[in-house]
Amino acid sequence: MKELTDSADKVVVVIHADDQVRHGRVVTVMDRIRVIEGAKLAMQVSQVLVR
Repeated sequence: MKELTDSADKVVVVIHADDQVRHGRVVTVMDRIRVIEGAKLAMQVSQVLVR
């Protein structure tokens, strides 16, 4: 990530996690991205219907 932010004006990070990935793991990755200067983080959430 550091190399990407150093060489680019704008860095957008997309995290795609399915329902098999634990919430805590996603939060850990987001926390690591959040501290990188120049990196922007956005979230998209989709609802999963459980039957």
